[in-house]
Amino acid sequence: LSLSSMRIYLDSVHNKIYWGERGSQGSIKQANLDGTNIETVLSGLDDPRALFLDTSSGKLYFSDASSIKVSNLDGTSLQTILSTPQPISLTFDMSNHKIYWVEHSQTIDRIKKADIDGSNIQLVIDNIPNPYGLVPGDLEVYGDKIYYAEPSDGKIFRANLDGSNSEVIVFIYDPTNPNLKISEPIGLEVYNNKLFWSDFTSNKIQSSNLDGSRISDVVINVHDSVDVQIGNGRIYILTLT
Repeated sequence: LSLSSMRIYLDSVHNKIYWGERGSQGSIKQANLDGTNIETVLSGLDDPRALFLDTSSGKLYFSDASSIKVSNLDGTSLQTILSTPQPISLTFDMSNHKIYWVEHSQTIDRIKKADIDGSNIQLVIDNIPNPYGLVPGDLEVYGDKIYYAEPSDGKIFRANLDGSNSEVIVFIYDPTNPNLKISEPIGLEVYNNKLFWSDFTSNKIQSSNLDGSRISDVVINVHDSVDVQIGNGRIYILTLT
């Protein structure tokens, strides 16, 4: 597939892949996992970037410009559940029925959360550095932890669901200079108790244990990768080229 997107999402229940197409006529599309049978789920959107599916309730959640919206998986019953400045990355805490997202700005990003209906918005993590206004990294909720990437610093963090006890678990640096990053993690995926990420700088998909130990290369020579998803025994990688 050739996509104009920053995030993809696998529906392993129905064997579909979803993504947002950015541009003057934004849309959300789906296809079979082999890329065939592309269909438009929603059209006439402003700037759809991140999305996730709650297949148990048959709902599609996605960020669109300055709002987060929800619809049925076929695009019907579309509604806006909350307004927030530039929501980019988006994920779902199924156990506690919470939405988490990254609120993007030119210099500082924030992670916020809300109830699944958009109410009870709370700040989770503030002052995530983004000195160059780059697209922020992804975030994932797994168990009682939130994992999030800071591409500008080359780090992946882990924190409690309320944002407390944030710690660096992955930082790949130049062996000759521990302060010099040589990685730029963007897309995150947690699968089978392993953390996977796309590294925009080293052109790799890498993985580690959930505490950041035992880092290994999974796929190499993947240029401009911005997201990774795993399902049905395969790795799906989104690249900008």
